[in-house]
Amino acid sequence: MTREHAKKSQINQGYILYIVLIYAIFAALWILLSDKTLAWLFQDTSNLTLVSTLKGWVFVAVTSLLLYGLMRRLASSDETAPVHLGGRPLIQFLLLAGLIALSAGAGISFMVQHEQEKALARLQVIADLKSRQISDWRLEREKEAALIQSNSFFTEQFQRWQERNDQRARDALRSRLEQMRGSHGFSAIELFDPQGSYLLGTGAVPELTAPVLRTALEQVKRDRQIHQAGPYRHPNGATHLDFVVPLTTTLPVPYLVLHIDLAEWLYPVLQTWPIPSDTGDTVLFRREGDQVQYLNQLRHRADAAMSLRRPLGSLALLSAQVLRGEVRQGDLVKGLDYRDEPAIGVVREIAGTDWFLLAKLDRSEFLYGAIEGSLWIGLASLLALLVAGAGLVMLRQREQLVRAESARQAQTDRLHALKLLGAIADASEDAIFALDLDGRFILFNRAAQQFTGKTAGEVLGQDERALFPAEKAEQMIAANHRVMTDGAHRIFEEIISVDGSERFFHTSKGPLRDEHGAVMGLYGVSRDITERKEFEVTLQRQTEELAQRNEELERFNRATVGRELDMIELKRQINALSRQLGQEPPYPLNFLDNDMDRQSGDRES
Repeated sequence: MTREHAKKSQINQGYILYIVLIYAIFAALWILLSDKTLAWLFQDTSNLTLVSTLKGWVFVAVTSLLLYGLMRRLASSDETAPVHLGGRPLIQFLLLAGLIALSAGAGISFMVQHEQEKALARLQVIADLKSRQISDWRLEREKEAALIQSNSFFTEQFQRWQERNDQRARDALRSRLEQMRGSHGFSAIELFDPQGSYLLGTGAVPELTAPVLRTALEQVKRDRQIHQAGPYRHPNGATHLDFVVPLTTTLPVPYLVLHIDLAEWLYPVLQTWPIPSDTGDTVLFRREGDQVQYLNQLRHRADAAMSLRRPLGSLALLSAQVLRGEVRQGDLVKGLDYRDEPAIGVVREIAGTDWFLLAKLDRSEFLYGAIEGSLWIGLASLLALLVAGAGLVMLRQREQLVRAESARQAQTDRLHALKLLGAIADASEDAIFALDLDGRFILFNRAAQQFTGKTAGEVLGQDERALFPAEKAEQMIAANHRVMTDGAHRIFEEIISVDGSERFFHTSKGPLRDEHGAVMGLYGVSRDITERKEFEVTLQRQTEELAQRNEELERFNRATVGRELDMIELKRQINALSRQLGQEPPYPLNFLDNDMDRQSGDRES
């Protein structure tokens, strides 16, 4: 035995004597004081025997706990003590090798499960992001259709054109439709009469040949409500989503068809994957009879939108599992994708539609990270075997190495998750930010930097005063404090100066909570709604101007009619004077008298 080992042995022996001494003192005090205490507490001798028995059980329990605590302290205080195992060295090595093999298998299984959970978390975030973008986009299109329907300008111009054959009204109507098409992202706008005949349009106008569009038009004729048509595939290969909008008029109801080319916005958004991935894909699909119909262009399948279909009965098909109700929203779904490749994914419903969105990833890609981690585990296991072959006394050092490796891997995972969160935030077109409890920025994405003209380096660690004038900053600091104090989500509409001009922002703020549910800060998402506000103001101003003109025209009409009646009465008086003077009445008003006689006769009959 070396001098160091001899010293450690002396230390261990001293600690053992310390444990024995504590146990002896406790036992002596128990024997000395327990009987006197029981005699003082229990005067009834009939219960004394039972209490003495219980006293023995309590002694055993307390001494066992005391010895357990002292032995744990001994074990934790001597982490570098050599480990000695009984038995033959070969048996010891085989037992240790088997234990290492089992540990390696469990580590690899854990790594696979861990990588799957990370992939699930990424897919859930991406599915939420994409589904929210599509839902918001579709809702905005519905609101624009409702605004067009409520705009009296279209109805009035249409009536002037149809009733008076006013070509200027027709040109004004076409001009306004062209303006709406350009400003709201419609590929074309068509105007049809009640029989479905084309009257005028703007943009590359598709024909009314799609059955789904004809069906929507018939529904609008019955209930005079806005209806969605599609998505559907046009014979020319383009994919459309249309809104049929009836106009309110005293004439037979005309209809506007708002055409949206899905390739202009929807497909690029779906094909954009917020983080680097070789197989990541966003799939939009729905049920069509007994088949799965894919609605968008797919990353690994050309010209798939509205043309690719797969049987609903395919047991392993991801989208078919969703449509059969075998998978809940947000859960991980495993199976085959549209290429019959093994894949995993997360599904979300698109509100207001029969569409489903699937964010998917090939199993080979998420397993790649697990394979890499498994290689590390294999190398660590091989190292452990080498250490075991060199000497079992190195077992404790190997355990420490494994713990350090686990800590490093956990730190790497946390850094990767932070980078993923940053990538998702920077990919958003909305300003995303977060503050700590002291109101200092801890997250400031790329869109927020563009809106404010400040870089993240200038803002992080600072409060609202780094972005806004003093008065505005104090208002926003107070609002942030209320959100964190109340712990409730709030929505604000704020006016913020950007590049010297006033911009309107729709801001959603809510409390950030830690794993225990305690408020640790605040998050916010801001969207620039200036264009929508300007459109609403313009629409209101035009409505007020039109009402003022109508009122002026009505006053002019009443004044004109009054003067005509006064003039007719004056002519009657002149004619009466002329008859009294024996002259011929100068004004022929017999037609008025005949009309009055005829009306009187009609009333008598």
